[in-house]
Amino acid sequence: MLTMKRVLTLVISIALLVGIGGISWSGGQGLGIKWGILSPLTGPFATLAEKQKQGAILALEELKAGGGPFADLEWFIEDTELNPEVAKAKAKELITGKGVQFITGCISSSSALAVRDVIDQYEVFFNPTAGANEITTLDANCSRYVFRAELMSWQGVSALAHLVKDLVEKGELGTRYWLLIPKGPYGYSMRDA
Repeated sequence: MLTMKRVLTLVISIALLVGIGGISWSGGQGLGIKWGILSPLTGPFATLAEKQKQGAILALEELKAGGGPFADLEWFIEDTELNPEVAKAKAKELITGKGVQFITGCISSSSALAVRDVIDQYEVFFNPTAGANEITTLDANCSRYVFRAELMSWQGVSALAHLVKDLVEKGELGTRYWLLIPKGPYGYSMRDA
């Protein structure tokens, strides 16, 4: 259920994250916002995940330092181990154990899709940093709690569309040129796009 606190948290979070100025806060304390970061800190994406974690912490520290609604902002970081089931369990732990209202991260589209199910169950806002189109589809699986900041895979592939079309027309795709895509939701989104 979308409570007033959740709606206000979302509006302020989005406004501050996209840099809308002029917001003033007359409350004497923060909103008690708790933020979760899910990142594959171990495994093949660990180097990228470390940079993601550093960027998220920098942004959160700046929000907290600004005071106002973020004066008492807390954040928690969990390692997804690049495993969708671990990501799902960690998301649930952040929500039920730590009380987070907002989760960001994942990097892996498989993990983000698994986390989306938890987000919907607990009605917590999610900003995935993964590109599979399915994460924010406009079909029956669409989630009202997911807000994408990452490019969708079709956007990245669209730049290659003309090249691929030309290769297909010349009969060279698969003979002289090959397209390699990663296995999983992100790669399949690229293929389908």
